[in-house]
Amino acid sequence: MKKITVLFSALLLTIALLTGCNSSAPSKSSSSGISTHILDDMEGPPKNGHTIQKHVGKSDDELKNRIKSEHVSAASTYYTKDVANKAVVDSLKQNDRKIKQWLEQSGPNRLVIKATHSFAVGKTVVRKNLQIYENVERTLTVLQRDAKSKLHYKIVTSYPIQR
Repeated sequence: MKKITVLFSALLLTIALLTGCNSSAPSKSSSSGISTHILDDMEGPPKNGHTIQKHVGKSDDELKNRIKSEHVSAASTYYTKDVANKAVVDSLKQNDRKIKQWLEQSGPNRLVIKATHSFAVGKTVVRKNLQIYENVERTLTVLQRDAKSKLHYKIVTSYPIQR
């Protein structure tokens, strides 16, 4: 009976390990350990990123009002938070070598990366003519060194760009 109990316990442990009992673990992208929900990890205190707050799901009127009330040359929005997360992860992957070099060297505290995506990420309104550019496929992301982050940086902001 003791052998059966030990065997049964070993079998249960093996099943638990193989099925990944920890289903609440954050989802990861296929490379570099970047969460597919990276913006949720980077928003608000203590990270203080503002991508979701200022650059996700905004209407045309909200973009035009931002142009009028803030000193910015353009205002833009990702279509949805899912699209924003996908674009940021894609940007980080496209710029992986550049990010690694930046982290390995002493130098500027911030890094600006740009990426062109194979999918539409959002829309942009330009100050000079208040024209709305739909289906924008390029993004700009600003990273800042952060020794406390497992990635060693945080995302300050990310947004679609027209040019």
